[in-house]
Formats: sequence, structure tokens, C-alpha cells
Amino acid sequence: TAVSKLPIREAHGIDMEDSAKPWLNARGYYFKNNPQVEIFDFFKVHRYCEDEELTVPGDITRCYGRHANGSVDTSTLTTSEKIICPAGTSPQMDGSTAKCHDGTDFVTPSSGSTFDNDDFQLQLAINTAQLGRVFQDRSHRYRSELRSEELSRQCNTIHALNVRGKRGNIVQTYPGTEYDFTPNRLHMQEGDCVHFQWTGSNTNPNNNDGQGLRGTDRSNIALLEYVRGEGGRGVERAGGAGAGGTTWTTRDAEPGYEFFEFDAVPTMGDHQCPPASNPAFTEPHPGNFLVCMNPTTCTFQERPFTTTEEDGEVVRVLEACPTGFTVDEFERTWCVSVTCRTAARDTNYGLLPAPMLEHMNVVGVPDKYKHGVWGMSHPDHLDNVTRDGFIGMTYEQLVDLSTLDNVQLGGEMSELDDAGTYYNMLPHKATGIGTYHYLCTRNNNFSNRSQKGKLVVAAAPETTKPVGRDGGVVTMTTDDTFRGVLNPEELLASSDFAISIPPNVLDGLVHVGLAALAADGQEEGTSLLDAASDILHITPADLATHVRFNATKLSPQPTRRDRAADLPEIEVRYEIINATALYYLLTSDVFRPWVLDYVTRTAEAPVVTLKFMNADGDRAVVETGFNNQFEIEGVWPSISEEDFDIIEAGEMWVSLMLDGIEYSGLPPKVNSSGEAFEVRMPVSVSMLYGNVYYWPDTPAGRACISNTNHTDETAAACNIIRQEIENATIAGGQAAFFVGGSRRAPVGGYYQVSAASNAPLIVGASIACLLVALVVIGSAVYFRKHPDKWDSVVQWGPRKYTRIKRSLADTV
Repeated sequence: TAVSKLPIREAHGIDMEDSAKPWLNARGYYFKNNPQVEIFDFFKVHRYCEDEELTVPGDITRCYGRHANGSVDTSTLTTSEKIICPAGTSPQMDGSTAKCHDGTDFVTPSSGSTFDNDDFQLQLAINTAQLGRVFQDRSHRYRSELRSEELSRQCNTIHALNVRGKRGNIVQTYPGTEYDFTPNRLHMQEGDCVHFQWTGSNTNPNNNDGQGLRGTDRSNIALLEYVRGEGGRGVERAGGAGAGGTTWTTRDAEPGYEFFEFDAVPTMGDHQCPPASNPAFTEPHPGNFLVCMNPTTCTFQERPFTTTEEDGEVVRVLEACPTGFTVDEFERTWCVSVTCRTAARDTNYGLLPAPMLEHMNVVGVPDKYKHGVWGMSHPDHLDNVTRDGFIGMTYEQLVDLSTLDNVQLGGEMSELDDAGTYYNMLPHKATGIGTYHYLCTRNNNFSNRSQKGKLVVAAAPETTKPVGRDGGVVTMTTDDTFRGVLNPEELLASSDFAISIPPNVLDGLVHVGLAALAADGQEEGTSLLDAASDILHITPADLATHVRFNATKLSPQPTRRDRAADLPEIEVRYEIINATALYYLLTSDVFRPWVLDYVTRTAEAPVVTLKFMNADGDRAVVETGFNNQFEIEGVWPSISEEDFDIIEAGEMWVSLMLDGIEYSGLPPKVNSSGEAFEVRMPVSVSMLYGNVYYWPDTPAGRACISNTNHTDETAAACNIIRQEIENATIAGGQAAFFVGGSRRAPVGGYYQVSAASNAPLIVGASIACLLVALVVIGSAVYFRKHPDKWDSVVQWGPRKYTRIKRSLADTV
């Protein structure tokens, strides 16, 4: 133990004796940081009933009532009283009043122990006998190096691709994780660099599950095999050639679905018999679940047969069915009555929409998936990888990644046992647009789940950054040169593309992406815009401002002011689900006894009235009940745009009518919640700029952006769905504007700056030049005829200068 003198009053301003709310002392500075340390509980809250026999067993917050004759009424519940007593004392009744008693006499909180600046004992959570032992060594070591000049010129962005986790199954690695690449989905721009680097271990517990030498961690990277085309696996039975000569392979465009047969077994999504068109067909056919039958007209019996011997084996020979029966069409060893009729049954597969069925029935995977697919667990041959390319790596680099050859010479390497624990490959500049899937050949097994990764290289400048509730800045530049480590303000000022996200506008972690798409001119057809910028694509498509609210207490209306102190506390909070729905939750300690009392008296579930309103009156009235936690919980659906704007503005009140008393409150908005996002993007040099336009990230919007040869009709259709961004400023080669600010205004989508027509400017300049020419010609003719006038014009400037100079001299 250790003795400590704590100057609580002087250091922290906590009055330990005279506070009107002594319970705050018990939950003050020290208790906030040590919520389980009882030595700081200088005061304790006690609950009690007026008479001990009225105490509800197991619930110190409730007391029974009394009948008129003085007996205990267990059907009536009231809230127990409370008193705050110093530590070491307990409440006792002094007549009809509860007081704190220290065993000798009654005391008050101010007359108990002072706990001011006295010494007292604190015990550290350390057993000094164990100080020399290390139970879990969680120390780490790393080294940072400055970029070389060559690397700075070559790579603006370097993406670190590492391995996380350790050897073992999910239980053995807890609280850590199993093996995984990090990031396991890496998006980068062609020209960015990737740094493959990871570390292993030789000190894992020997009984941890895993491949290779016990106690060791090792990793590598090998490109996954793609499902091959003509002559490859699966082509003989499921493959073939697709439209336009494209080679396809396995069925349904997904590995693992080779030779898949739809509707082979029943599913929970299948409709039960009878089908809507045949209500009498109430039973499924015993030989085929895909059809329903009428059990009153369908009779089954085994088909007659004889046996014979062929080549030493007994063979069954089926015979004709008896009169009135025929061979069942689904099971040839049965006979069924000729009166039996069947009808098709609605199945999960049959209920899918036609476009989805068409997609699912496509045979094969196109060649564009030649860089591997998630569904495979087998590495591709390095000859194929070299031929098809993997971010521009050479054969030697691929060998190093898969066999760790650049850090290991020989040894037992089938499971990388003799490799060192650390692997490092110099940053590599990625080339070759595509999506690449890879795995670790050692650790990708059932015991350690899947250790696979995906690397996406895009042609356009692209970046992705996780942003949470604290907000952040996502920037992108087209310069390949490293500019150093910059703060958010410097990033905004120096980046080509940027989006600034305020705090408290996102509900959780969102991977915000920026991509620049070139605005190439079209040789034919009609362009959407006479563009003054490239197209900025912001993802995800549903990225939008989330307005959030704090919980608040509902206050009783002033009509019952005399009872305000006795009325219960009711808390309300609500949360926007989407642009047309609001979730609400009301809680209170009184709901449970109130509901139980209501059900006891009426044998019915209670229904209460909930109102949503603003200064103009009621906006919605909801009749609602309680959930099984005695809370009022529900969703206000189908909200109009006007009501939704009121909610986001923080002006939607909640009102509850309970026992004839109306409680109301306004949940306040979280600070900065609901603010708009700022977007910046570069513009080309132009004499005049037009507007900034937005297209939503929908199938129609994507079609507008991807189509490079618009007709007048398609351009007109695209102009209908585009939106003009108001209050955009364009100066200094950059466009800046604010978007979002509402859940109804998604930020994700496509943005482009248009160039205004220069024709009016050209016409105005031409007219001005003509006027100047006429003035010059007219002046020449006039001064030739009046040379004396020309002399006065020539002398006007010097005379004016002399007069000004004299005026200044006189003033001095």
C-alpha cells in the first residue's frame, strides 16, 4: 500500500464539505477516472420506504401502498424515497423523517467526516512479488526512413501493404485477429507506388492452429488463379464462347458455381402449395417438389416388376402399370392414377426478376477476370501471371513475393519455414489497369480462415480515405512528385481535388473516394457540356449529410404546474433513418409500473398518443404502444419533404399524452451536425465559365457520364436529371462549392464545370475595336485640318503636371 495526501479542494476546486449536492463529490474528479475505486465514494445514496414492511422484495426503488384499513396493498406501487448519507452511516427513521445514523447518533452530510486534506491509504493494483515477471510483452519496434530523391520523384503516394494478425484460430488469437492482409482491399491510381512489407514471429504458442513449423508466422503473396477460357478447366461441360467472340468459362459468372443446377432442392423462399391458380392442389408431388397435386385424385403405388439375372447380377425389369394407372412422369418406379393432375409451384428461383435470371443463366466468366477471382483458392502459374501482368512486376519480383527469394536463400520453403520473420520489397510503381486478387499460400486454410486480398489499379486519379464522426479532408493530386507531409489546410491549398467533411455529419466510418474522369471531346454526336473541367466522381453513392440529435427530457405542460415536481421524467430521442423515415424512442422509469397497472386493470395493452409538431401546429399524430422493454419505440414513415426539412432544421417537437398530462420537448441538434461538405476541383483556362453541374450516381447518371457519343435525345434526357450547384465560386483555376447539408441531397455522384459561350465577349471586343479604329481615323483627319489644336493637346499633360507640382509646393 501507499500513503497519499490529495489536495482535492485546492487542486481541483471540489468542495468536500459544504456542497449542496454532495453526491457530486462521490462522482467527482477522481471517481470519473476510477469508477470502481470505492475509497472515493464519500457519500452513498440509500433508498427506503416509510415502513420496512412496505419494501418491494428485490426492487429498492419501489414501495407497496396501504389499504384503507392499514394493511399492505401489493397491487399499488409508489417510488421509494432517497437519502444521501456519508460513508459509514446508514438511514434510520427519526419519527416520520429518515436521517443518517452512524451507530451512535444521527448525523448530517455536513457533520460527517470531512475528507478534506487528510492522509489516507491507497492500494496499487500491483503485486510486488510479480514485478520481475513479464506475462505479455506488447512492446513493438519500428524504423522510419526518409524518402530518397529518386523515390520522391517517382512516387507521390506510397501505399503500405502489410499483414496483420497472428497464428491461431479465432479463440487462440483473441483479443487479436487471425491472419489478414491490411488493407485487404487496396484502391490506387496507376502510377502510385505500393510497398509490400510485413513481419512474422517465431514465438507463437506451439499449440496454436496453423500451417508450417509450430510457433511460427510467415506470409507471402501469390496471384490467384482465374477461371480459364478455351481448353481450361470446366470448359468441356459448362464453357463456350460468348457474344462478340469473348471467351467464357464457368457458369453464372462466379467460381464455385460450375455445373450448378437451379431448383435442385427446396428452399425457404419457395411458395407453399397450393398455387394461386389451382387452390385444390394442396400437396407437393412426392417425386418432385416443383409441382403441386390434388391428393384426392392422385393415388400412387409401386410399379410391378420381375427380376432376371444378367452377367451374374440380379436385374429388376419394370412392367406395365395396372388398369387405371400410368407411369409417373417424375419417378418411373411408381404408378400414379390417370386422374392425377399437377400444377407448377412458385419457387424462389422462379420469383426472381427476369434481368436477374438472365444474368444468372449466363454461361461463364469473361476474360476480364483473368487476374484472379475471390472464389478461387489456388495460385496461378507465374508464367501466366507474367504474361497477363500484375501491376507491372517482372518475373523476378513475382518470384520474390511468392517465395521470399530476395530475403532467403534455400532451405525448407514449401511452407516458408526457413524464411526470416521480416519481409521487405522496395516500393514498386504500379502499371497495368485492372483488379488483382491474391492470397497467402501458407495461411489460406480453414483453421485460419481466408488470407486473401484485392488490389485495384485505376486509370484515372483515384483515392479513398476512411472518415468518421470527427470529420476530415480527402484530397487528390495528379502530380507524381512527393510534396512532403502536409497538414489539412496545406493539403486543401495544394491539392487538385478535395472534399472537406465537417465533424458530426457522418453516422460512422465511411470510405470516401475521389476519382477524376477525363472529359474528352466527342468527334461525333452532341456533348453534354462544353466542359471547363474534368469530371469529379465522389463515392459512395449514398454519401450524404446526417443530421444527428441529442436526447432531451419531455417537460409537462404548465396546466399542472402545482404537480411539476412530482411528475415523472421522460426522455426522448429520435434518429433519421433515411429521407422519408424517423426512428423515435421514449424511455422513463414510470413506464413499467404504469403499463403493468394498466394491463391489470383493463386486460388490454395500453395505447398512447404521440405527436410531432412545430410552431405552426401538429405535423403527425401517432397512436403507438410499448415494446417488451416498456419503451415507446417506433418509426414515423412516409415523411413529406416539408416535414423532413422541419426535422433537419431542429424544429420538430415531440409531445406525449400520458394520464391526461401532456409532456413535450425538442431534441436539440448535435453541434455542426447537418453542415454541408466543401468540394474543390480544378478548372481549365477559359475566358468565361458556366455553371457547376451534378449527376447522381445512379444507372441513369452513370450512363450519361460514360456515354461519349450523345445524340440530341440522350443529351436532353441527361440534362433533365442533372442539377445545377448554386453559389459556386470559380477563381484562380479552381472551382469551390458546398454540397449536401441534408439527407435528401446526396453528395456522392459526378461533378463538372461548364464553359460559358465566348460569343458575346468576342462580339463586344470586335465592336470596341471598331469604335477605337473610327476614333483614331477621325482624330487624324481632324488634327490634320487643325494643327493648332494638336499642339494644345500635346502640351496638356506637361501643363497639368506643372500646376499640380506648384499646388503641392504652396501647401508645404
